[in-house]
Amino acid sequence: MNNSKEEQNIPDVEDIVEKEDNIIQKQVISLLKADKILEAMQILEEMHSSDSVKILENLSREERNSLFDVFPKSFYVEAIEWFSDFLIQELVNNKGVDFIATLIQENPDVDLTYFIVKDLDVDSREKILDEVSSYKRKITEKKFNYPKDSAGRLMQSDFVRVLGSWNVAQCINYIKELEKNLPHGKDDYFYDVFIVDDEGVAIGEVALSKLITSNENTNILEIKNENFRTIPTNLDQEEVALIFRNKGFISAGVVDSNGVLVGVISLDDVVDVIYQESQEDLLLMTGIQKGNVRYRTIFNAAQKRLRWLSFNFISAITIPFIVTAFSDTLSKHVILAALIQFVVALGGNTGMQSLAVTLRGITLKIITGSNIFKQIGKEFGIACVNGCLLGCVGILWGFFWGGHDNSLALGLIAFLAVFINVILGTTFGTLYPIILKRLRIDPAVASSVCVTTSTDTVGYFLVLLVATMILT
Repeated sequence: MNNSKEEQNIPDVEDIVEKEDNIIQKQVISLLKADKILEAMQILEEMHSSDSVKILENLSREERNSLFDVFPKSFYVEAIEWFSDFLIQELVNNKGVDFIATLIQENPDVDLTYFIVKDLDVDSREKILDEVSSYKRKITEKKFNYPKDSAGRLMQSDFVRVLGSWNVAQCINYIKELEKNLPHGKDDYFYDVFIVDDEGVAIGEVALSKLITSNENTNILEIKNENFRTIPTNLDQEEVALIFRNKGFISAGVVDSNGVLVGVISLDDVVDVIYQESQEDLLLMTGIQKGNVRYRTIFNAAQKRLRWLSFNFISAITIPFIVTAFSDTLSKHVILAALIQFVVALGGNTGMQSLAVTLRGITLKIITGSNIFKQIGKEFGIACVNGCLLGCVGILWGFFWGGHDNSLALGLIAFLAVFINVILGTTFGTLYPIILKRLRIDPAVASSVCVTTSTDTVGYFLVLLVATMILT
């Protein structure tokens, strides 16, 4: 019995939400075009902040600026944490740095300051930091001392820590008093209580649920989590996400070089990292640099892409020399021009498949120094099987287009060229990211360009070389 959604005509929840958002967005745009700005603003104000910001991102800059002028401050206080970097920059341009500083002051989240100013120019950043409280400025400046995209920049500075000498009753009373003193409107939830010694060094953690269900006289260290692990401040955020995935963490303490607990990373922070890194890697694989492409001008975006597209000129420059070197063979057998495209396409596709698998393995730490050769061997075996099967298709192609006299020869040429280029394409797709990783070059940036350039050049050379050897 098939219980698929399609057969039961059950609508997908994501599709319903997307359709509703599209309807609201069209309604907002229609009101803005009719100069009914206040009505459009009211619709967005009644939505959840994340949903209204999503619609703002899809409007034109002019439409957003018209709304920025009429939104009340209360909207910004709630919604600012959902603003992407380019929206924050537009808001700074529209409302000024003094307004942004006011929003930061009225929001109780001390880490919000960093996430607002981190992508602004230095002058705007300093002007905002001059206006906020000394505590928020100190927290923000401290984050900038950590490496970019590290745990130190990702962590939350507000967390609950207790002494290892306390019992359960003391810990619960301390948390109750702490909650009373939290700023009004602070609604961040915590799931783990971190245990430190007298020097502030992290020595354990305990789940809040376990804390409140334990005997009041029990020492806190007796019920600490056995899976406890801390994260150093300089650890890359991708490594942090991998630790959360492998260990099943909800939160984890961040420590400095002395082991002192300085912050906490929670699961929702890691979800943001996973989304951000997946988007960046997808763009980098196609040669597009990091950053919010929506905010860039056409010229700036084109310039960023041209940097890596120009690398493909290597193959464009090399190929004419190859064709010229085998001009006699090509002039006598024009059908080879079609075969070249066939071989190049297959080599490129197999190379990109291997590249995707290898990049995934490197990112998830599936491929390590101990099993690199095993991965290369596996990909080589897959390439041999696919090369043989696709080579047989090449033989049939050669029989069909080779004519009465050259069908066997053309079929053999197609088989050998396809077989070798599929193997080489797979090898390129496997080796390039591994080599680039060893050279400390981001494999997501350069691998795809290297693979396509190599398979194109080799494909032309292979077909003409094999054809010359067999037909002459």
